[in-house]
Amino acid sequence: MITFTSIMGLAAGVGLILLPMMMFQLYRNRIQSFDGWALNFGGLALTLLIFGGYMSLTWPLKDPEKFKNFMFGELTFLMGILLLITAIFLWKRGDTILEKREQAVDYLFQVAQPLSVFVFAVGLALLMNSIGAIQYKVFSFAPPQEPILGTWPRPLVNFILCSLYVIPTIGCLLTLPAVYMKSHKLMKIACSTWLITGIGWLIVATVVYYTHIAMDFNFRAGL
Repeated sequence: MITFTSIMGLAAGVGLILLPMMMFQLYRNRIQSFDGWALNFGGLALTLLIFGGYMSLTWPLKDPEKFKNFMFGELTFLMGILLLITAIFLWKRGDTILEKREQAVDYLFQVAQPLSVFVFAVGLALLMNSIGAIQYKVFSFAPPQEPILGTWPRPLVNFILCSLYVIPTIGCLLTLPAVYMKSHKLMKIACSTWLITGIGWLIVATVVYYTHIAMDFNFRAGL
């Protein structure tokens, strides 16, 4: 079975960590150039667009994990688009942002108003996926041959993975009012949810590299 959830989770996690890191640095007026940020976001966007796009269009995951083709594939593809937009904007307008200095955050609030509608829509999609994941316990079906995900208590595994959909939902839904109200407080809350989620996905993705290796060997050993 073809699956890219490890590399996609890794890229999504790093992206969700870097976005609030950049905003924090910008608030503290510590950024001297956006070139490095643009390159990082561009590389992450390319990863998510390739693998998320392939998963969204071809549905490589089969039963009983077919739903993850859109639950994971489509959402990471959308994140890739958002990161690509961010990379292009920072590459083209980074100097303009730095020239404004004290007004840089307010300028970004103004520029982000149309984009915040897109982010809000992603938040709605995350919300529906979160409800479905919780109701149907979709992360409770890893085979016993897979360590951790298949051997830990299933309610605990489902709770942890569902939370990685619920927490960023809050941030995405808050982005729209935060941007239009130019609320630094709401934006900080949104960024905090993305940072927590990014750390979570980074941990899960790196652990999955091990669990998939172990699962493959356990299946071949007939365990």
